[in-house]
Amino acid sequence: MVFEVLKELLFPRKCVFCGGILSRNGSGICHTCRTGLPEYQDERYLPKLDGCCVLWYYEEKVRESLLRFKFFNRPDYAQVYGPILAMKIRLRFPDAELITWVPVSGKRLKERGYDQSELLAQAAAKELDIPAVRLLEKHRNNPAQSGIEDAGARKDNVRDAYRVCGDAAGKRMVLVDDILTTGATAGECARMLRNAGAAKVYLAAAASGRGSKETEQPCTGKSGQVSTY
Repeated sequence: MVFEVLKELLFPRKCVFCGGILSRNGSGICHTCRTGLPEYQDERYLPKLDGCCVLWYYEEKVRESLLRFKFFNRPDYAQVYGPILAMKIRLRFPDAELITWVPVSGKRLKERGYDQSELLAQAAAKELDIPAVRLLEKHRNNPAQSGIEDAGARKDNVRDAYRVCGDAAGKRMVLVDDILTTGATAGECARMLRNAGAAKVYLAAAASGRGSKETEQPCTGKSGQVSTY
């Protein structure tokens, strides 16, 4: 008990979005951010998918938080995003029986040390009390989608980059990704799962832009340093 109190004093928990100090019983998001984040309002209809849900617009504090999660060694953020995504999944796709995710390549996994979409999927699945199952693997290390603006080129870039590595036949599943842009990657993953016999493939993402030109590259503030908490 004393150790926990001391730890809290020396290393207080901070909001994953604004960096504000949280109370000991905080959920990882301060009240201001929880009520003020840009909630995603658009409807997305993507080929091969039976439905799509997104938490926030990929801008300002949401964008910076997800970049820290993805590029700056903050895998713990998944424990904050995951339960929120789970609530959205429960509301939109109550018939889902398992969760899977859009995987990174082996090369990227080795560089980063973790697969951010896998962590997000596992955290959401735990909250929903359904299994998180690896059904896809990325076997081709294609160029990053974030560097390609043309929608057709994005589709070509991910064509056959993924393959099914588990039993998808007859399953109703949620495919989890961190950031949804044009939907080319999610559509390709859904195509492969459909070909393997999946009954339904839904998509759930933490964020998506208001257009198709959002970037996933690390951003810097006025000082030229990445904003980290």
